[in-house]
Amino acid sequence: MSTLFTILIAVAAGGLIGLPFFRKESGGGNILAVAPTGRSAAERRRNLREEKAGFVLALRELDFDYETGKLSANDYKALRQKYESKTIETMRELDLLDDEWKRFLETVDGQLKNRIPQTVRPKPATQKKPSGKMFCSKCGKSVVAQDRFCGWCGHPREAAANG
Repeated sequence: MSTLFTILIAVAAGGLIGLPFFRKESGGGNILAVAPTGRSAAERRRNLREEKAGFVLALRELDFDYETGKLSANDYKALRQKYESKTIETMRELDLLDDEWKRFLETVDGQLKNRIPQTVRPKPATQKKPSGKMFCSKCGKSVVAQDRFCGWCGHPREAAANG
């Protein structure tokens, strides 16, 4: 009787442990099929950002290994091409999700503006950038004068403009 009970517990534990391996990923790989407001879209964005960070780290480690002589030129070239293409693919997917999110926000903003009467609408706020600070011409974020690239988007600092 105790042997049967032990076998039953082992089968149940094995089933619980193996359950995540048999689940299908939601979204089916089509990032545009996911609603931008849904939890799965935010989850997909987070996963893509983590993938991108992993690929960038892999590229840095690959460069280091090549510079220290751990990789041959042929291996380095093949691996670098592989990781660069995966990084670019991930960044393109992120751009698609971000563009979809921006379109969604513009739609909601337009609907809200149509619902709010003209007399109730606040005046648009004008944002003045403090004098003496540097800002990236691509993303508009503030950059440090010593940096050669924008810390937010990676755009070269030569393109940054004074505010």
